[in-house]
Amino acid sequence: MTSVARAGSARALHKRRGNTDTVKLLMLGYRQELAREFTLFNCFGSSFTALSSLTAIGGTYGIGLTYGGPVVMMWGWLVVMLFTTSVGLSMAELASAYPTSGALYYWSYKLAPARLKNLACWLTAWVLTMGQAAFAASNFYTFVLLVTTAAEVQYGVRFRDVHRLLLLWGTLGVIGLLNCGSARMTAFMTTLGTLWHIVALAAFCVAVPLLAPEQNTAKPHSDVTGIDSPVCTALVGLLMAQWTLTGYDGSAHVAEETVSAEVNVPRAILLAIAGVGASGYAFVASLLFVKLDPYILFDPSNETGGKNIVLQILIEVSKAAYGGPAGGVALFTIPIVGTFFCSYQSIANNSRMLYSFARDNGVPLSSYAKRVHPRTQTPVYGVLYMLLFSGALSTPMCFNPYIVNAVASFAVAGRYLAYSLPVLCKLATGNRYFLAGPFTLGPRLSYANNLVALAWVLTVTVLFTLPQHYPITPINMNWSSPILALALAFSLGW
Repeated sequence: MTSVARAGSARALHKRRGNTDTVKLLMLGYRQELAREFTLFNCFGSSFTALSSLTAIGGTYGIGLTYGGPVVMMWGWLVVMLFTTSVGLSMAELASAYPTSGALYYWSYKLAPARLKNLACWLTAWVLTMGQAAFAASNFYTFVLLVTTAAEVQYGVRFRDVHRLLLLWGTLGVIGLLNCGSARMTAFMTTLGTLWHIVALAAFCVAVPLLAPEQNTAKPHSDVTGIDSPVCTALVGLLMAQWTLTGYDGSAHVAEETVSAEVNVPRAILLAIAGVGASGYAFVASLLFVKLDPYILFDPSNETGGKNIVLQILIEVSKAAYGGPAGGVALFTIPIVGTFFCSYQSIANNSRMLYSFARDNGVPLSSYAKRVHPRTQTPVYGVLYMLLFSGALSTPMCFNPYIVNAVASFAVAGRYLAYSLPVLCKLATGNRYFLAGPFTLGPRLSYANNLVALAWVLTVTVLFTLPQHYPITPINMNWSSPILALALAFSLGW
């Protein structure tokens, strides 16, 4: 009898909190359309899974190994995590004050000077939308590349570009269907992805050092890139960590589905940064236990064709321990499954932002994109919109690897530029328009933290537009700057 009473009391409390969130949302100018089913853990998981150290490090480990080596990878990770926490604190404070799915673009509108409100809102929304689509496209292609590379090693098959394209489209379809489920389905998938990134990653981090024949050294390998400056090498080496620690705005985009959003969303943002920072650091450390010649890892004649450094490390470890690559491929299923969950979560988060932007008539075909399914109470048209956008960006990746680097660099540069705009607006107007929510740093600390956050965001934006190889040619050039310029021009023109 007591347990039944407690369950009833919990449901009543959940409902009261949901009603409070609905009133808060009405005060911000929107009515409640999405189902509020997300707990703090679900809200945390929406960012934690989208950040996905398994996906990011699995695809960018070679950058860290090439630019600066283990020293930059380990110490650089701590530096990036420190400054990312500063950005997260700024974002958490704004999310507590304005818990809406639109998040960053809504914050820019509320905090910008009166004459610039529409412009700040518009730029933030479009740059973020395109950055999110590019990020999701990179995740989809990474999943396809991981699957095909592992299959080639294990079964000796060879995939052509068209085969990768078909697998990509199939993945888009499956993830699209899963995202069109109910809010409870979304919460379940988010929970499943979060647990995978905790439990499976922990198992990976224990297994690899145990199998490593000997420890690595801390020697950089800048001679591979043609960059002679140690400072430039170290700065470019930060990209691996920063690529991983990008996307924690995901918790803010599910604010309208989270109970006690003005409290739980800021907590979720900071927990996601801390969780991914710690798990990613452990992931990198476990791989660095393996001492191997980097030229073997990058050799196009090795088992992976030089396509994936993490898989090649696992293969070398497996061959030393068991005499064959099968054990390494088996361990590699952990990043593969993690990348699938990451791709799912990217679309789930991005569709909420797109739905909110369409609700404000900011995108083409807004009347369709803002529709919510009456039964599932999920933005199914927003899901379709982001799938088409991400699919359009990821399709050419199957035929040209240089497009992958350009889109991936733009994804981070674009998102961090969007992160900077509401912070800049708050610095420009102070507390003139800002009414703090339950989570606040206080006026003085908030101002100082916003200065640090803005400086770091601008630094990251510049870093992701720098060339990564010298001498620069049209083939190895970092095309993210022209793409970012085109994105800004498009948003202004539209």
